[in-house]
Amino acid sequence: MRRISVIIPVFNDRKALQQLLEHLELAFDRELMEVVLVDGGSTDGVDAIIPAEVKLLRTKKASRAVQLNAGARAATGDVLYFLHADCLPPLTLVDDINKAIDAGHLVGCYRLKLTPGSLLLDINSFLSRFRTMFSGGGDQSLYLPKEIFEEIGGYNEDYCVMEDFELVHRLMPLYGYRILPKNIYASSRKYRQNSFLRVNLANYLSFKLYRKKVQPRVIRENYYAMLKQVK
Repeated sequence: MRRISVIIPVFNDRKALQQLLEHLELAFDRELMEVVLVDGGSTDGVDAIIPAEVKLLRTKKASRAVQLNAGARAATGDVLYFLHADCLPPLTLVDDINKAIDAGHLVGCYRLKLTPGSLLLDINSFLSRFRTMFSGGGDQSLYLPKEIFEEIGGYNEDYCVMEDFELVHRLMPLYGYRILPKNIYASSRKYRQNSFLRVNLANYLSFKLYRKKVQPRVIRENYYAMLKQVK
């Protein structure tokens, strides 16, 4: 089977990251998994919880596109798997991704399950199993062979937000996009700290601005103006 490099951008994510690292230690075929953390300047003492076998890199600024590209350059696996620190993928991820690639699904992600859930959040989660114009959000994670990532030029570092959608929307026409039939669990705290309606409205407006090719900096400013406690 192919070796998987799990690349995780972090910035003051100590609590969530500790849970994720403990989760990944339980993964099946762990010997075929490399974990690469890319810190964008955390001040929460994250270094203290990182096991010796985990590769730690640092970037000069907290930008997911910059951090993920740095992680990809340092990765030694055949396949790159980009994962947010507050998301818990299936423990079968190594086998899932290898089987998907063997079946010709070279690029893909998991279904999203927001937790703790609610009736409205469960609707959001359910819709994530379908490939739509809104597919490609980073909370669903992303896998692809390293050679494809390099061929397409990686993440566009001009994007300080929406970098995940921008990359996936370049990949889709060339390689398709497979949503694996298992859940990745992501924190719903953003919805709890704001509201279901406000978060979805902020997401929709951000996506609309992105489609109109508005500057990413402007999209980010508008998004943060609409929401509180989005970290």
